[in-house]
Amino acid sequence: MTTRGLFSGKQIRELVAEVAEHLSPAKPQSTVLIVGGSLLAWHELRLGTEDVDSSIRLDAELKAAVQIVAERHQL
Repeated sequence: MTTRGLFSGKQIRELVAEVAEHLSPAKPQSTVLIVGGSLLAWHELRLGTEDVDSSIRLDAELKAAVQIVAERHQL
């Protein structure tokens, strides 16, 4: 999925959208706060990043959705 080990901003946006698809619409909104190099990549201000950091703790439902997407893409 990545080129030379880097996630582009487009790839990050696509993966976050895919995670969102696995969240229950009946539950309160989840918040993901992307920071650092991944935020710069998101806005196309750098070529890419090797990982995506969040500055908040993820709840159990969000962690499960991230795990599903990570496994699907072998991340």
